[in-house]
Amino acid sequence: MTFNWTPGSTHPISTPAPQYSPDSHTRYSFTSWSDGGAQSHTITAPSVSTTYTASFSTQYLLDTAISPAGSGTVTPAPSGPWYNPGQAVSLTANAGAGYTFASWGGAASGSANPTSVTMSGYRSVIANFTPTGVEVTIASSP
Repeated sequence: MTFNWTPGSTHPISTPAPQYSPDSHTRYSFTSWSDGGAQSHTITAPSVSTTYTASFSTQYLLDTAISPAGSGTVTPAPSGPWYNPGQAVSLTANAGAGYTFASWGGAASGSANPTSVTMSGYRSVIANFTPTGVEVTIASSP
């Protein structure tokens, strides 16, 4: 946007943040204005043409899921935290009563627990659990 302002006049500038990609898997968080001002601040129009640029950092969404539902949890939780590109995120699967951790699916694989996922875009991880066996005793009397 371009404005023609009288030098010395004051004007508010701001930018909405965070901003999201159309698929909501990437967000852009405000980091700074080129003049060092806050996300919303007032400027005094200079006597020469000037450009004010808002800078943003990129972050990616990490979704986690459990299979079967209710069989355990994954930390960090809840699903939906945002992470910086290149950031390694450690995930731990915690089995619920009657289940044991089996494997990872989606953006993580294998059975190592905890595991790590490096964020280079949207990631979805599934923690797979299996029911534990139950001991059954059959007794007879005379």
